[in-house]
Amino acid sequence: MSVSFELCGVGTDGQIEWFDSLNDTSYLVQPAPVAVSGSPSCYTVNLNATSVPTTNDATLYGSIFYVAIPKISVSDPTPPLDVTARAGDASATVTWTVPASDGGAPITSYVVTSAPGGYTCTVSDPSVLTCIVNGLTNGTTYTFTVAAINAHSASTPGGPSNPVVPEGPAVKKPREVIVILDPFVTGSSVLLPRMDVQLTNLAKTIKRYGGKSVVITGFTDSRNGYAYNLALGLARATSANVYLRAQLQRLGVKINFSIRVITKGLTSPAASNTTPAGEAKNRRVVLVAMLY
Repeated sequence: MSVSFELCGVGTDGQIEWFDSLNDTSYLVQPAPVAVSGSPSCYTVNLNATSVPTTNDATLYGSIFYVAIPKISVSDPTPPLDVTARAGDASATVTWTVPASDGGAPITSYVVTSAPGGYTCTVSDPSVLTCIVNGLTNGTTYTFTVAAINAHSASTPGGPSNPVVPEGPAVKKPREVIVILDPFVTGSSVLLPRMDVQLTNLAKTIKRYGGKSVVITGFTDSRNGYAYNLALGLARATSANVYLRAQLQRLGVKINFSIRVITKGLTSPAASNTTPAGEAKNRRVVLVAMLY
């Protein structure tokens, strides 16, 4: 850094010897001093110093001026404070506050270190008090310390931070949604108004969460024969399939997942076919949607 001082009562050919007490080194400086305006016998000398003087004392010995620059004590900074961490995906964001003391010299950088692993990140701008440590292993617990660095050395690490566990992006788990359309009119595959509402709501749910698959199964009561009821069950499931697909398209849902239509006819009854109430429960369509 630059040190400027004034010498008076000397000629322009005078030599100046500069003693740097911080490094125990003397320099013989011979620039032509610059006359101070209005004081022809006084001159200004500018030197580059490696220490910060608190006073300047120029003493004449013969034709040589000795300039003593007092030694300034510089030490390690104190540790950074309030070290905290927040987990990310294979990473952690670490923040801190400035040390209580910079040790007599400005902080030039900070270094963050993880435990375990010793992963680091360095901040070269001392005004920035945060850093992202990458390369961590998801599922492993980490803490972090932060060291402040000045021209003298590094501080004792501040911290450790709170423990954090990095994790990857959340994995969507499929979930099952079951919709039962019942009862159909005996011998009919026509959807009733309330069934339209149920299928519209299912389409909205698929749009919101995303569809993985849909299975639509048609059932009947035991009236008429086996073959008749297989066909009737298929017709009922097909009606639900057509309406559901129309609602998905209306909502702008791309059907890039499986929608299967099957029939079980009079098999697998939900209730006994010996009563009208039981028959009504069996005249149904069951939709099982797997959503993300």
